[in-house]
Amino acid sequence: MSKSDPMAVVYMKKRNGTLEEIGRTEVILNDLNPVWIGKISVAYHFETVQSLVFHVFDVDTTHHNVPVKTIKLSDQDFLGEASCVLSEQTSNISFSLRKYAQRQDWHQLC
Repeated sequence: MSKSDPMAVVYMKKRNGTLEEIGRTEVILNDLNPVWIGKISVAYHFETVQSLVFHVFDVDTTHHNVPVKTIKLSDQDFLGEASCVLSEQTSNISFSLRKYAQRQDWHQLC
């Protein structure tokens, strides 16, 4: 069994519960504990609850050399998700969201 090639997709949860994609990280090859370098900017709105949702996918090797925006997520293996509220993270100078688990059984360590 090979290691995953993870990529994270960041979403903002809208008031109606739908998710709006706001960015994707780069794909990290053969890594079970990825540290992504790319930054995804999010506009912070004071006194507004802004829920962020992170989906992590194992990217198929045929997509390693293509722009991440062109990767069809439904063709990738879903590894799990994490979420947080943006206002709770604004005091953290270097925000780091760590989740440990398999599939959707992740536990938050914010």
